[in-house]
Amino acid sequence: MTQAWRNGSVGKDDGVSAIAVDPVDEPLELRSIGLRLLAGEAPEAVAALLVEHGIDKHQAKRRVVEAAQDPLVAAGLARARRAEKLACLFTAFARQLRQSPIAEGVPVEDRISPARFYENYYYANRPVVIRGLMENWPALRRWSPAHFADRFGDETIEVTAEREGDPHFEDNFSDHRRRMTMSQLVDAVTQGRGNDVYLVAKNRLLEQEPFTSLLEDISYPAGILTTGSAAVAPRMWFGGAGTVTPLHHDASNILFGQVYGRKLVRLIPPYEIDNIYNDRTCFSDIDLDDVDYVRFPQFRHVTVVQAVVDPGDFLLFPVGWWHQVRSLEISISLSFQNFAVPGGPVVWFYPPT
Repeated sequence: MTQAWRNGSVGKDDGVSAIAVDPVDEPLELRSIGLRLLAGEAPEAVAALLVEHGIDKHQAKRRVVEAAQDPLVAAGLARARRAEKLACLFTAFARQLRQSPIAEGVPVEDRISPARFYENYYYANRPVVIRGLMENWPALRRWSPAHFADRFGDETIEVTAEREGDPHFEDNFSDHRRRMTMSQLVDAVTQGRGNDVYLVAKNRLLEQEPFTSLLEDISYPAGILTTGSAAVAPRMWFGGAGTVTPLHHDASNILFGQVYGRKLVRLIPPYEIDNIYNDRTCFSDIDLDDVDYVRFPQFRHVTVVQAVVDPGDFLLFPVGWWHQVRSLEISISLSFQNFAVPGGPVVWFYPPT
């Protein structure tokens, strides 16, 4: 009898997943057998273990069949088979993507038409960099740290701060909310505070007076984005070189606009979810700047595509695509969700509603 079986728990080192089981000699209850089946052990292997512990071969097979027919075990095994089939489908999608040109980098389109944007990218769930749609924005000419300091220097704003000491600073957003003046933020950004101080989308700057006036400096690409009472206000990021948004996915499509500075964006398709180690909400602990392959061995074969967005570029983050974003220099960015689609933008509800 293995120690793992004897003490009533098994772990991954024992070749099965970490599901507690009843001791085999107390006295081979169907629940113990059912838990082993749910943990991923083959019926033949479970029957063989029963035989090793003195159970007649035919009786061992019968007990395994009876355990598998228990309503709870049968339901669990059915869900496991469905999950395995989906995982195999995702693996096929991943192999297919590695054969496509997107594996070499995010495609770039110049002044794309709405019809081409939606047909080739939005509805196809493919990222794309779009150039030329921001060229008439006053923001592209005006916005800078100096402009923000001159225009709003004494205004108090909310930022996220003291991020460097917390590996899960995004999850713990509320713990990092701080108040400072715009001039103080500009000083922090220009003095190289890196990722420690960052004005992010959740700070909702453009929904507050007097910063709503900044919306006069931007416009919405006709046919791609819409305005109106149902539109969500754009969100802003403003930070220094080295600011990072860790690997995560969004629950909706995002059109990301780079106004000032440059950012490196790396993306991973949603069907790699089983290899992303997504253990909480929408985040992963994988750092694409320094992947720990000992801790995350399944990530070795994941396809990562990337793009550097320059001032004036838009980038579509398709719903479900994982992405990590790093500022290569002082950066001001916007994001939009108000796509001009019939019925309104799609949201990934999980659990489904």
